Amino acid sequence: MGKYMKKWLKASFSLNLVCAALFLGACSDPFKPDYASGGNTPPDGMGFVSLVPSPQKTLVPDQLPGIFSYSLVFTAANKAPVHIGEGNPVPFSSLVEIPLEPATWTVELTAWQKVSGVFHESGSGTGLLPALIAGAHVWKSIDVSYFPLNSGGIGIFEYSVSCTKSDVSGTLVLSPYPAGGISYPVNLAGFPASGTLSVPAGQYTLALTLTDSATGKTAGEYTAVHIYPGLKTRGDFAFDNSRFTGIVSLAGKLSTSVSGTNLSNSVEVRAYSDSARQTSPLGIFSNYNYTNAQAEWILSVPAGTPQVYLRFIASDSDTAVTLPYIYDPPVPITNIPAEGLYGGALPVYTMTINSIGASIDTSRGSIVIAGSRKAAAIGERITFNANPQPDSFLASGTVKVNNGSVALTGASNPYSFTMPAEPVSISAKFLSSEYTLSGTLGTTLPSGFALAAMDYALVTAYKDAAHLLPYSGISPAVPAATAWTGMKITYSELAANGMKVYFGIKLKGADGFDYLGKGSADIAAENETSGIPLAATVYHITNYVDAGRGTFGLFPAAKKGAYEGEPVTLDVLSSVSGYYLDPGSVKVTKTADLNPLTNTVPVTPAGGTAFTFIMPSEDVTLSANFYSSVKISGNLGITKPLAVTLKSGANIMVAAYSSAGRNDADILSASYYSRTASGWTSDTVQWGLDVPANAGTVYIRAVMTGDDNYRYQKDDVVSGIGTVNINRNISWTVRGITHTITGNGSLHHRPAANPGEDVTITVTPEANWGLKPGSLIVSNTSISGAASPYTFVMQDQDTVITAVFIDRVTVSGTVSYDIPASMTSPASAFTNVKAAAYRDEGRTSLVEEVTLASPFTAYSMPNILINIPNLYFTITATGSDNYQYVYKPAGSIPVVLSNITAHNLSMEVYGITIGEFDHGVIAASKDEVSRPAATPGDTVTLTVTPETNWGLKPGSLTVTGSSVSGSGLVYTFIMPSLDVSVGAEFIDRVTVSGNLTVSPLPAGVTLSSVKVEAFSDSSRSSSLGVYNPGSVSGTYILNSIPINTAALYFTITAVGGDGYEYISKPAAPIATALDDVTQNLTMTIYGITLPAVTGGTVTMSKPAASSPYQPAANPGETITLTVTPDDANWVLKPDSLTVTGTSVLESSLVYTFTMPSQDVIVWAEFVSTNALLAGFTLTAGDTPTTFSVFTDNGGGTYSVSITDDYVDAVLTVSLQNANASIEVDEVPYTSNDMIVTLNDSNPRITIVVTAQDGSTTRTYYINKSQAEIGND
Repeated sequence: MGKYMKKWLKASFSLNLVCAALFLGACSDPFKPDYASGGNTPPDGMGFVSLVPSPQKTLVPDQLPGIFSYSLVFTAANKAPVHIGEGNPVPFSSLVEIPLEPATWTVELTAWQKVSGVFHESGSGTGLLPALIAGAHVWKSIDVSYFPLNSGGIGIFEYSVSCTKSDVSGTLVLSPYPAGGISYPVNLAGFPASGTLSVPAGQYTLALTLTDSATGKTAGEYTAVHIYPGLKTRGDFAFDNSRFTGIVSLAGKLSTSVSGTNLSNSVEVRAYSDSARQTSPLGIFSNYNYTNAQAEWILSVPAGTPQVYLRFIASDSDTAVTLPYIYDPPVPITNIPAEGLYGGALPVYTMTINSIGASIDTSRGSIVIAGSRKAAAIGERITFNANPQPDSFLASGTVKVNNGSVALTGASNPYSFTMPAEPVSISAKFLSSEYTLSGTLGTTLPSGFALAAMDYALVTAYKDAAHLLPYSGISPAVPAATAWTGMKITYSELAANGMKVYFGIKLKGADGFDYLGKGSADIAAENETSGIPLAATVYHITNYVDAGRGTFGLFPAAKKGAYEGEPVTLDVLSSVSGYYLDPGSVKVTKTADLNPLTNTVPVTPAGGTAFTFIMPSEDVTLSANFYSSVKISGNLGITKPLAVTLKSGANIMVAAYSSAGRNDADILSASYYSRTASGWTSDTVQWGLDVPANAGTVYIRAVMTGDDNYRYQKDDVVSGIGTVNINRNISWTVRGITHTITGNGSLHHRPAANPGEDVTITVTPEANWGLKPGSLIVSNTSISGAASPYTFVMQDQDTVITAVFIDRVTVSGTVSYDIPASMTSPASAFTNVKAAAYRDEGRTSLVEEVTLASPFTAYSMPNILINIPNLYFTITATGSDNYQYVYKPAGSIPVVLSNITAHNLSMEVYGITIGEFDHGVIAASKDEVSRPAATPGDTVTLTVTPETNWGLKPGSLTVTGSSVSGSGLVYTFIMPSLDVSVGAEFIDRVTVSGNLTVSPLPAGVTLSSVKVEAFSDSSRSSSLGVYNPGSVSGTYILNSIPINTAALYFTITAVGGDGYEYISKPAAPIATALDDVTQNLTMTIYGITLPAVTGGTVTMSKPAASSPYQPAANPGETITLTVTPDDANWVLKPDSLTVTGTSVLESSLVYTFTMPSQDVIVWAEFVSTNALLAGFTLTAGDTPTTFSVFTDNGGGTYSVSITDDYVDAVLTVSLQNANASIEVDEVPYTSNDMIVTLNDSNPRITIVVTAQDGSTTRTYYINKSQAEIGND
């Protein structure tokens, strides 16, 4: 089966645990499956989990009876398991809303089928849910693996195979899995092919192979099939050309080395094309029984795959271990052949799984490994939590793996590490979060002083020496006899205080009063410190007694001593009628110190006859004086709220003062009256005070101190005091103050007050809360003020204060729109309109977002947190083009403590109108989405698509008349606050134009017409356009030059007055793009000067021209010169024909040269070939004789006979061409007076004439009479 693609697919479907906001109807969120919500709100403190199955994804029967019955087990740390359908599976409809406590839950799901009235387990799966919080819903998909029922029976497999290729045949084989038993092969020929197989129920592998006989290539499927009794499972397979590729099967074996756990017998093998194993697997082989030494795993991959990376996935035999073991061999498989089986070269892979242990004090904490792992494969990433017990904590920096040799990630839960090639042990140190303290307890008491039972003693722990900051403590100390035990303090408090504890000891005396002591200790042990010594000392106070007048001493009188540092109260304990205490006489002295400079203890008046002092660390003695008085007495009727209770140990004081200011220094006398601490609202106190006789007027004040430490007082004035006692009744009413609060904050005020008294209210919101404006109301009257504290005047009635604290306000208004005309109806043009508020102008920190009930209506944001300095808004809407439009209104608003109404928002969207253009298309887009509209400030992209051989005319792309920036085919513009239209023009031709000049233009040269022609090739064979300006100077225009011409060559042609065409070809080409081109052209014509010489003429010729020719030409032209002697007696002198000094080559009297880029002068010289004499004269004496007739002897010789003698005669020679030269008897003839002699002695004179050409000669003989003249 090496050629088959094997994809072993788990028979699975997905169950979705769905969470969303409370749905009132069908779910419309495209990212969540539709389901029928129960429409309920979770119970208080709980959330909902909802279960929804998704479509099946495997070859299983079309309908599985009872498959939608399930049982679930939800587990979470520190939570009791939750069972659903245990023992009696429930249908899906029962699982719409499952209430669970907030936690991170793991769900274990079992699917059941009901066959013949009995439920059979038919699938299972697990999954970790997202964290569930109170009031919310969560969801998650769970893959459920099917497995067949062990119920026997026959099922049906129906197949259908289609193929678009011809000449294809194949086989289909259904084989039991695991291997063994009967296989069911089917030959396939002719497509489509279909049929059915009746086979025993169970799990099978399906191998389907098709072969193309023309190419030999194969295609196939290899998958899992589940057959159920009495049910039909169907498989449909389709193949086209793309499926026929070579396939290679990989086969191999796996061994395992496992410690710390046991694996299940089944391993899944996967093949990937990437080392990260992130792409879809190339092939999967499931349920590989690696324990069978003969078994192999086998899977198929496409031929030619460069590298294949394997992955082995194993599961633990312990079902509590929920995570698989994953082994990724580091070395890939390479050299994969074109097709066939590639198994013999593969190694036996070894999956090493080492144990994971923990070394901890389990009584203090635990190590919880994700997935309940007890072991792991090398390279796996292991995650765990170090969880202390409720009474313990994890010591910082103590979590280690293999004593720190394995790198650990994370400073707190969760921790993680990569599994090494060895067993690991996780260690952590957990410490008790409680410290237990104990110690000794000693007392020093004055003589006659006794303590009550030690059961009343109390040892308290403080953080400071002043005993102002107590430890919260877990349990108090228990003193007994001389020791104390059982004090518990949290580690966090001790550590925050430097492990220092200050102790306070409270003992109960037999007199019923408390006596205190102090101590301290540094706590060093981890969880317990014992033997801490503590002690308390009580000192004696000796009262002043004057038996005849009164007693002044320790108050109350039952108190028998005091401890060091105790505030001690002194007062009149008894007095004889008619006497009262002299406040200035009160003194406290140290009993054992007799030095008056050091033994005095400071005393402070406390009102009335009371005084206080701080007890020193030794006994003290009191002294005072009494004098006579009269008594003022009567009933003090008190009415107070029940909420006002007197401070424990405090009394009602009534005092008489000598002045209206009622200062402590003016106290005449005072009395104290004990009352219970609570439980009464009205009472009558019989009071009486001794004041000096004849005092006249005294000022009375009644004072009581509540548990709230407020002093309540009532003033009165008594006049006419003489020597007679006075009866005076006083009525005193105290009004109560209570409050009610809405929201998070507090009010602080006194619980009661006298009518007319100013009362202060301190308002303290919690963090991020504030007092709602106008909500502070006292007895239906709003209290004004800029900020806390606030005050009001107490009325003569009980008062209720109300206040409302808020942490958020409502911002509301309307969302309107300004949209393009093309979007005629907001409802149809926009959907999903949202308004959002942000803290920052960049709109990155969202405060609240709301979706409008319908597009462009009112919005309300009820959850805007207070005190946001600037609130910025954004409007988003989905347009009819499916694009999300975003508009950011300018400006911001501050958020204080009041609701903001009528903050109306307007969304501006403007249309983009793009017309239809000839030969091109323009599309507008934003974020690669086609746009018919945009919001102001959007960057809109215009994409230009010309037709072939067309282009966008430069500068023609405009948006509402303004040019658009960009280049090539992509342009952008910023959308303004108005509708825009896009204009453009496409062109396939450009204009090439410029100035046309002829320079130089030689004198005498006239031009009758001129034309400019453009070519696409340097050989000027492919014309692109001709312009005939007519004038030889001016401008030219070529209107139809194709755009994007790579090289444009020019030819300028002008017709001369002689009909000759002058042609200039500028050498350098130009290129065209999309712009018109300006190119100035110049035609150059240079003059030719011909010579006027003797003996002949030099002329030039021009094709297709008429003579006379204009003496001019273009540079580069080949000029032909024709040389014409005047007659046969003239020839051109060799090398004499030149053009501007340069010789011209001859070819049969036709000469040529190439016209340079300058005017030229042609020069030539003709020479004569005439060597004939015209005659000669001989002058003897004064008589000249002329001879002009010669006899032609042939061969260029001539003769004449003279009969006379000439001696010393003058010879004068005359030539037909004066340029010839003469020799006479081999002597050059240079003048006309050459002397010669002709007689018998010298019978011949020879004259040789050489023509001007230097080569033509004639010889003349002058002979003496009768002598023969001829060649000599």
